[in-house]
Amino acid sequence: MGKIISVLLISFICVGCMTQQEKTSHHTSFPEMSPLYMFQNTQEMENVDLKVYGKIPEWLQGDFVRNGPGLIRTKTSSIKSWFDGLGKLHAFSINNGRVLYTCKFLRSAAYEKFKTTGEFDFVGFAQEPKTDPFSLIDFLFDVKNEEVTNANVTISKINNHRVAMTEIPLPVEISKSLDTKGPFDYDDDLPKNYSFESAHILEDPQTKAMWNFLIKIGLFETAYQIYSISPHSNSRQLVSSIPVSSISYMHSFSLAGKYFVLVDYPFRAKDPKDIAHGFIKAFSWYQNEPTKIYVINRESGQFWTFYTKPFFSYHHINGFEKDNKIFVDLIAYPDADIIYNVNKYPFIKNPNNKLYRLEIDCLKNQTNVYQVTHEHFEFPRLNDSRIGKEYQYFYAVHIHPNGYGILKYNHFKAKNTTWFREGFYAGEPVYIPHPQAKAEDDGVILTIVNNLKEKTSFLLILDAKELKELARIEAPHFIPFGFHGRFFEEDSPSPYTQRISSFRAGTRGRAR
Repeated sequence: MGKIISVLLISFICVGCMTQQEKTSHHTSFPEMSPLYMFQNTQEMENVDLKVYGKIPEWLQGDFVRNGPGLIRTKTSSIKSWFDGLGKLHAFSINNGRVLYTCKFLRSAAYEKFKTTGEFDFVGFAQEPKTDPFSLIDFLFDVKNEEVTNANVTISKINNHRVAMTEIPLPVEISKSLDTKGPFDYDDDLPKNYSFESAHILEDPQTKAMWNFLIKIGLFETAYQIYSISPHSNSRQLVSSIPVSSISYMHSFSLAGKYFVLVDYPFRAKDPKDIAHGFIKAFSWYQNEPTKIYVINRESGQFWTFYTKPFFSYHHINGFEKDNKIFVDLIAYPDADIIYNVNKYPFIKNPNNKLYRLEIDCLKNQTNVYQVTHEHFEFPRLNDSRIGKEYQYFYAVHIHPNGYGILKYNHFKAKNTTWFREGFYAGEPVYIPHPQAKAEDDGVILTIVNNLKEKTSFLLILDAKELKELARIEAPHFIPFGFHGRFFEEDSPSPYTQRISSFRAGTRGRAR
C-alpha cells in the first residue's frame, strides 16, 4: 500500500511540474564509455609486496588509499556514467621503506546484485534500475539505509572510522585491510534518506570538527542544511538550514575563516522531487540564471546570499578571509557539459576550465569573479592545515594533450612548478606534510600514475617543493582511473617518529 501511495504522489507531483516555467536549456546524453572500458581491472589482491625504485622518505609511514570506479562495463551490460562505476579501493601500505598493495571492491548492494545477475541494476548518479520498477520511488521515499551504497568517490575519517563516501548517504565504513564493514550510521536525527550530501567532507584544522552540507528533499520543504561533527563524535549538529525551491548539483564547498561557503550553480532540478525518476536526469542548465553564493556564519548559522555570473564547478580548492572580504578559489567551467563529457576521461584534451577566484564583500554586498589562469587542471589538493586560511600553494592534475602531469600552483609568484612525462597520466596529487614541517610545502606528494601504452601503473612520490621524483612503487597490475584518495598515518609510532620524540624529550630535559 505504501508503494501505491508513493506512485500516486509521484504522479501528482509530475502533473504539477508541467505548469512550471519552461527550461531554458536541457542536458545532453552520456557518450559511450569505451575509452575507460579498456582500462578497467576486476582483480582483487591483498598484501602484495611491491618493488620500490628510489628512496621513500624515512618519516613516511602509513596507508595511502584511493577510491574510484573499478568496473564499468561487461560484454552484456554497461554503466551510463563513469561516476556510477562499481567502487574499488586501492591501498599502498608504507612501513619502513617496504610497500604492500591491497585492492578490493566495495561490497555495496550494487556490487552484490551485479555478482548475482551480471547487470548494473541499481539507482545511482545516472544509473537507473532495470528489474525493480519501485527502486526509484524507494530512493526518494524509503531508502533502505541498511544497504551499502556504491561509495566510490572519496575516502575520509570520521571519529577515527575510515569511511568511503559518495553523494548518497550513508557513508560506508571500511577496515584497514579494505574490507567492507557496513553503513556508517550517524547518531542523530538529521536526514539519512531522501537526501544528498557532499562526498568532500572537510576538517577544520584548528578545531578538528568535520564540516559538510546535505540537501534535504521533502514533499513540503527542501533545504540546504549545514552541519558539523565534533571530534570523537558520530553526531551531526545542524548549524544552518536554507530553504530552497530548486536544488543545484554541488559537489564540494569551502570553509573560509569563520564562514561556510556554498556555491549554487544554475545546473538545477527545478522540482527536486523529479529526482525520483533518476538523479542527474532531473537537472538542467539554465544559462540565463545567476550563480548563487550562500555565505553561512559557522557560529551563529546566519546566512547571506550573493549573485554572480553563471558557471559550474566540481571542485573548490580553498577559501579564506582577508581585509574584511571572503575569497573562494575553485575550478570553473562555462556550463555543466563536463558532467556528461567526463565519460571521455582521460582523453579530454581541452576541458575548457579555468581557475576562478570569488571575492565577496559582505559590507558592500558585492561579488567579483576573477579568472586567474588559462591553464587546464583538475582534482586540486592543498596542505590540509591551510583549509579555511590564506594559502600559497595547491597541487592539481595538469592536463596536457598527450598526458596528465602534476602542477604546483603558486599564488604568490608568477612561476608554477610541474612534473610531466609524455604518455603518462597522473591522478589526484595528495599532499602529506613532513612531521617537522616548517613551510607550507615541506612534505611529499603521492599520486597514482598510469602508463596507457604499457598498461602499467605505479605510485609516484614527489618532493612537494620542487616536484622532484623521490620514488616509484610499481603496482602488480593496471589500476583503473579513479577519483580521490587519502593518506592515513600509521597508528603506531614509526622508528623515525620515536627518534624524533626522544630527541624532543631530551631537548626539553636539557632546557630545564
